[in-house]
Amino acid sequence: MGSRNTSTISISASAACTSASVAIEVPPAPVDIAATGPKTIQMAVETADRISFAVGSAPSRVEWAVNTAVEHLEKIGRSRDSISIGAFVNLVCDPDEQRAINIGRMIAGMVAHFAGMKNAPLDHLPPELKDLAAHMQAQYDMAHHAQEEAQHAGEVTDEFVDWFSICGPAEKCVERLRLLTDLGLDHVYLLGGSPVAHPHGERQAAMVDQTRNFAEGVLPAFR
Repeated sequence: MGSRNTSTISISASAACTSASVAIEVPPAPVDIAATGPKTIQMAVETADRISFAVGSAPSRVEWAVNTAVEHLEKIGRSRDSISIGAFVNLVCDPDEQRAINIGRMIAGMVAHFAGMKNAPLDHLPPELKDLAAHMQAQYDMAHHAQEEAQHAGEVTDEFVDWFSICGPAEKCVERLRLLTDLGLDHVYLLGGSPVAHPHGERQAAMVDQTRNFAEGVLPAFR
Protein backbone atom coordinates (compact mmCIF):
# COMPACT_ATOMS: atom_id res chain seq x y z
CA MET A 1 0.00 0.00 0.00
CA GLY A 2 1.40 3.40 -0.97
CA SER A 3 1.99 5.98 1.70
CA ARG A 4 -0.45 8.85 2.05
CA ASN A 5 0.68 12.44 2.37
CA THR A 6 0.71 14.19 5.70
CA SER A 7 -1.45 17.28 6.15
CA THR A 8 -0.22 20.64 7.32
CA ILE A 9 -2.38 22.66 9.68
CA SER A 10 -1.57 26.30 10.36
CA ILE A 11 -2.59 27.60 13.74
CA SER A 12 -2.65 31.31 14.53
CA ALA A 13 -2.98 32.76 17.99
CA SER A 14 -3.04 36.31 19.27
CA ALA A 15 -3.38 37.91 22.66
CA ALA A 16 -3.04 41.60 23.48
CA CYS A 17 0.20 42.67 21.78
CA THR A 18 1.56 39.26 20.71
CA SER A 19 0.73 36.92 17.87
CA ALA A 20 2.17 33.68 16.55
CA SER A 21 1.64 31.22 13.74
CA VAL A 22 2.91 27.66 13.69
CA ALA A 23 2.56 24.85 11.17
CA ILE A 24 1.96 21.34 12.53
CA GLU A 25 2.53 18.23 10.44
CA VAL A 26 -0.42 15.90 11.02
CA PRO A 27 -0.03 12.28 9.90
CA PRO A 28 -2.99 10.78 8.05
CA ALA A 29 -5.55 8.92 10.14
CA PRO A 30 -5.14 5.14 9.75
CA VAL A 31 -7.82 3.42 7.68
CA ASP A 32 -9.38 0.52 9.61
CA ILE A 33 -11.81 -1.69 7.66
CA ALA A 34 -14.24 -4.04 9.40
CA ALA A 35 -14.53 -7.22 7.36
CA THR A 36 -16.60 -10.40 7.48
CA GLY A 37 -16.53 -12.05 4.06
CA PRO A 38 -13.55 -13.13 1.94
CA LYS A 39 -13.88 -10.38 -0.67
CA THR A 40 -14.02 -7.64 1.95
CA ILE A 41 -11.00 -9.13 3.73
CA GLN A 42 -9.06 -9.13 0.46
CA MET A 43 -10.06 -5.55 -0.30
CA ALA A 44 -9.00 -4.45 3.19
CA VAL A 45 -5.64 -6.17 2.81
CA GLU A 46 -5.06 -4.25 -0.41
CA THR A 47 -6.08 -0.80 0.82
CA ALA A 48 -6.19 -0.42 4.61
CA ASP A 49 -3.75 0.26 7.43
CA ARG A 50 -5.76 -1.97 9.78
CA ILE A 51 -8.27 -4.76 9.29
CA SER A 52 -10.72 -5.79 12.01
CA PHE A 53 -12.63 -9.03 11.50
CA ALA A 54 -16.31 -9.18 12.43
CA VAL A 55 -16.62 -12.95 12.34
CA GLY A 56 -17.43 -13.79 15.94
CA SER A 57 -15.13 -15.23 18.59
CA ALA A 58 -14.99 -18.90 17.66
CA PRO A 59 -11.30 -19.74 17.17
CA SER A 60 -12.03 -21.54 13.90
CA ARG A 61 -13.72 -18.44 12.47
CA VAL A 62 -10.94 -16.08 13.49
CA GLU A 63 -8.31 -18.53 12.22
CA TRP A 64 -10.09 -18.68 8.86
CA ALA A 65 -10.15 -14.88 8.65
CA VAL A 66 -6.48 -14.52 9.61
CA ASN A 67 -5.47 -17.15 7.05
CA THR A 68 -7.57 -15.47 4.36
CA ALA A 69 -5.85 -12.15 5.05
CA VAL A 70 -2.33 -13.58 5.23
CA GLU A 71 -2.78 -15.60 2.04
CA HIS A 72 -3.86 -12.47 0.17
CA LEU A 73 -0.97 -10.47 1.64
CA GLU A 74 1.40 -13.07 0.20
CA LYS A 75 -0.42 -13.06 -3.13
CA ILE A 76 -0.08 -9.30 -3.62
CA GLY A 77 3.40 -9.12 -2.14
CA ARG A 78 2.53 -6.96 0.85
CA SER A 79 4.42 -7.34 4.12
CA ARG A 80 2.53 -8.69 7.12
CA ASP A 81 4.18 -6.00 9.24
CA SER A 82 2.59 -3.26 7.12
CA ILE A 83 -0.94 -3.91 8.39
CA SER A 84 -2.47 -4.38 11.84
CA ILE A 85 -4.74 -7.42 11.95
CA GLY A 86 -7.40 -7.59 14.65
CA ALA A 87 -10.96 -8.55 15.44
CA PHE A 88 -14.19 -7.50 17.08
CA VAL A 89 -14.53 -9.98 19.94
CA ASN A 90 -17.93 -10.87 21.40
CA LEU A 91 -17.16 -11.21 25.08
CA VAL A 92 -19.25 -11.01 28.25
CA CYS A 93 -17.43 -11.68 31.50
CA ASP A 94 -19.66 -12.65 34.41
CA PRO A 95 -19.29 -15.13 37.30
CA ASP A 96 -22.65 -16.65 36.28
CA GLU A 97 -22.06 -18.35 32.92
CA GLN A 98 -25.75 -18.61 32.03
CA ARG A 99 -26.24 -14.93 32.79
CA ALA A 100 -23.25 -14.13 30.57
CA ILE A 101 -24.72 -16.20 27.72
CA ASN A 102 -28.09 -14.45 28.08
CA ILE A 103 -26.39 -11.05 27.95
CA GLY A 104 -24.29 -12.09 24.96
CA ARG A 105 -27.20 -13.41 22.88
CA MET A 106 -28.02 -10.06 21.28
CA ILE A 107 -24.48 -9.31 20.13
CA ALA A 108 -24.00 -12.88 18.91
CA GLY A 109 -27.11 -12.58 16.74
CA MET A 110 -26.06 -9.19 15.43
CA VAL A 111 -22.58 -10.37 14.39
CA ALA A 112 -24.01 -13.57 12.89
CA HIS A 113 -26.18 -11.30 10.78
CA PHE A 114 -23.05 -9.79 9.22
CA ALA A 115 -22.35 -13.19 7.67
CA GLY A 116 -25.91 -13.32 6.35
CA MET A 117 -26.32 -9.89 4.81
CA LYS A 118 -28.47 -9.62 1.68
CA ASN A 119 -26.88 -11.47 -1.25
CA ALA A 120 -23.84 -12.46 0.83
CA PRO A 121 -22.35 -15.86 -0.11
CA LEU A 122 -22.93 -18.56 2.50
CA ASP A 123 -21.05 -21.50 0.98
CA HIS A 124 -17.82 -20.79 2.86
CA LEU A 125 -19.50 -20.71 6.28
CA PRO A 126 -19.14 -23.60 8.75
CA PRO A 127 -22.21 -25.70 9.61
CA GLU A 128 -22.52 -24.08 13.05
CA LEU A 129 -23.13 -20.70 11.39
CA LYS A 130 -24.55 -21.40 7.94
CA ASP A 131 -28.17 -22.18 8.90
CA LEU A 132 -28.44 -19.21 11.26
CA ALA A 133 -26.86 -16.88 8.71
CA ALA A 134 -29.40 -18.05 6.12
CA HIS A 135 -32.20 -17.34 8.61
CA MET A 136 -30.77 -13.88 9.30
CA GLN A 137 -30.51 -13.22 5.59
CA ALA A 138 -34.21 -13.87 5.15
CA GLN A 139 -35.75 -12.82 8.48
CA TYR A 140 -33.44 -10.46 10.37
CA ASP A 141 -35.50 -8.08 12.50
CA MET A 142 -33.89 -4.83 11.36
CA ALA A 143 -36.52 -2.78 13.20
CA HIS A 144 -34.97 -4.09 16.41
CA HIS A 145 -31.33 -4.18 15.31
CA ALA A 146 -28.98 -4.50 18.30
CA GLN A 147 -31.93 -4.87 20.66
CA GLU A 148 -32.73 -7.76 22.96
CA GLU A 149 -36.38 -7.92 21.89
CA ALA A 150 -35.53 -8.65 18.23
CA GLN A 151 -37.61 -11.53 16.86
CA HIS A 152 -34.57 -13.31 15.40
CA ALA A 153 -33.04 -13.62 18.89
CA GLY A 154 -35.19 -16.72 19.46
CA GLU A 155 -33.11 -18.53 16.84
CA VAL A 156 -29.84 -17.80 18.66
CA THR A 157 -29.41 -20.78 20.98
CA ASP A 158 -27.29 -21.03 24.10
CA GLU A 159 -25.02 -23.48 22.30
CA PHE A 160 -24.48 -21.08 19.42
CA VAL A 161 -23.73 -18.17 21.75
CA ASP A 162 -21.18 -20.28 23.64
CA TRP A 163 -19.47 -21.30 20.37
CA PHE A 164 -19.63 -17.95 18.60
CA SER A 165 -18.87 -15.73 21.61
CA ILE A 166 -16.85 -15.78 24.83
CA CYS A 167 -19.28 -15.79 27.74
CA GLY A 168 -18.60 -16.80 31.31
CA PRO A 169 -16.31 -16.33 34.30
CA ALA A 170 -12.97 -14.55 34.03
CA GLU A 171 -10.96 -17.78 33.86
CA LYS A 172 -12.94 -19.01 30.86
CA CYS A 173 -12.69 -15.61 29.16
CA VAL A 174 -8.92 -15.50 29.57
CA GLU A 175 -8.52 -19.02 28.16
CA ARG A 176 -10.79 -18.40 25.17
CA LEU A 177 -9.40 -14.94 24.40
CA ARG A 178 -5.86 -16.33 24.57
CA LEU A 179 -6.75 -18.77 21.80
CA LEU A 180 -7.58 -15.80 19.59
CA THR A 181 -4.57 -13.65 20.39
CA ASP A 182 -2.32 -16.66 19.80
CA LEU A 183 -3.58 -16.71 16.21
CA GLY A 184 -1.59 -13.52 15.61
CA LEU A 185 -4.06 -10.74 16.31
CA ASP A 186 -2.49 -7.32 16.80
CA HIS A 187 -5.57 -5.67 18.30
CA VAL A 188 -9.07 -6.50 19.51
CA TYR A 189 -12.25 -4.47 19.96
CA LEU A 190 -14.54 -5.63 22.76
CA LEU A 191 -18.21 -6.20 21.91
CA GLY A 192 -19.92 -6.71 25.24
CA GLY A 193 -23.45 -6.42 26.50
CA SER A 194 -25.72 -5.03 29.15
CA PRO A 195 -28.04 -6.81 31.59
CA VAL A 196 -30.41 -3.83 31.31
CA ALA A 197 -32.33 -3.36 28.06
CA HIS A 198 -34.03 0.00 28.70
CA PRO A 199 -33.94 2.94 29.16
CA HIS A 200 -30.83 3.98 27.25
CA GLY A 201 -29.04 5.73 30.11
CA GLU A 202 -29.47 2.85 32.52
CA ARG A 203 -28.50 0.40 29.79
CA GLN A 204 -25.21 2.22 29.15
CA ALA A 205 -24.44 2.52 32.86
CA ALA A 206 -25.05 -1.21 33.35
CA MET A 207 -22.81 -1.97 30.36
CA VAL A 208 -19.98 -0.02 31.99
CA ASP A 209 -20.45 -2.00 35.20
CA GLN A 210 -20.50 -5.25 33.22
CA THR A 211 -17.31 -4.30 31.40
CA ARG A 212 -15.60 -3.76 34.75
CA ASN A 213 -15.62 -7.56 35.16
CA PHE A 214 -13.51 -7.76 32.00
CA ALA A 215 -11.21 -4.93 33.03
CA GLU A 216 -10.51 -6.41 36.45
CA GLY A 217 -10.65 -10.14 35.74
CA VAL A 218 -9.43 -10.60 32.16
CA LEU A 219 -7.39 -7.65 30.95
CA PRO A 220 -4.55 -8.02 33.51
CA ALA A 221 -3.71 -11.42 32.02
CA PHE A 222 -2.79 -9.72 28.72
CA ARG A 223 -0.61 -6.90 30.05
